Amino acid sequence: MMNPFSWNENHAIGLPEIDADHRALFHMAEQLYDEIENGTAQDKLDGLLARLTAYAQFHFESEEGLMRRTRFPGYAQHRREHESFAARVSHLRALSQTGSAGTAEALMEFLRGWIEQHTCGEDHLMAEHVNQAEC
Repeated sequence: MMNPFSWNENHAIGLPEIDADHRALFHMAEQLYDEIENGTAQDKLDGLLARLTAYAQFHFESEEGLMRRTRFPGYAQHRREHESFAARVSHLRALSQTGSAGTAEALMEFLRGWIEQHTCGEDHLMAEHVNQAEC
């Protein structure tokens, strides 16, 4: 099966700093997917997931700062989505550490949905606002 986390330019939102972050997040998700598909040991998976989680938090803080500076009207909802992402990944990571069956698949499904709905949807709306605000 083809890795669903391969970056392509259709994912770009037109803000170079945010697009660079998104490329990095896609790459980390891609690595995690490949390792799960290859049956990699739990400790290595947990390390990759920890790295992805930390980078996502860094990215969210950067994105939220940009939204505050440009007075993005959807800031509160966008921030709640970031918080929801962090909580869900934290929960799935905890389940993964206990060896709970199906957790890796649930994590991959969640990340796929997040990318489609948030990164390729909500972040485009934010980028439109930022581009207009910076003109």
